[in-house]
Amino acid sequence: MDIIYITEKPQNLSQQQKHYFQKLLLLQGQIDNPSLDKINSCPFLCLAYDKEIPIGIGAIKQVYKMPFDKAEVVEFKDIYEIELGYLYVLDKKKYRGKGIAKSICTRLLNKVKLKNVFATTEESDENAMKWILQKFGFKKTGKTYQGGKTKKILVCICWHLHHNNNLQLTSALPQLLSF
Repeated sequence: MDIIYITEKPQNLSQQQKHYFQKLLLLQGQIDNPSLDKINSCPFLCLAYDKEIPIGIGAIKQVYKMPFDKAEVVEFKDIYEIELGYLYVLDKKKYRGKGIAKSICTRLLNKVKLKNVFATTEESDENAMKWILQKFGFKKTGKTYQGGKTKKILVCICWHLHHNNNLQLTSALPQLLSF
């Protein structure tokens, strides 16, 4: 299976590609009002295709600071300006375990590799995204909280650039980041 990935700024994608992104975002079912305006406001979008069929998406998206309030780590609001989100791969057997979501994350994180990034995901051992993000070095930050649309238990997870010599973390931050 040859998966093709397209990672671009929204203005560089066709209307058809943005429509595919929106359709997969609707299938994901986690987002309130998945409009083209939301999609166009993202700094980067990634679409994965199996031949010409769109099968996966992800984005570096517009940042909502509410997760830091809900996770009771408001001190992180000013540290994180980039959010990895909208991650979804069609739930079909032939796409499971193929590294598609990991490849989407890799491509998006490479677009912002000198930044601190956060994401929110379901706090469930059955949630593959939780494990994928942990493999990238994301760490649980703060308390779990209930999601608005899905009512699932969510967790705010953060990716610190501890490997970047230009960023010095305060002594309090590493203590807040642990599973």
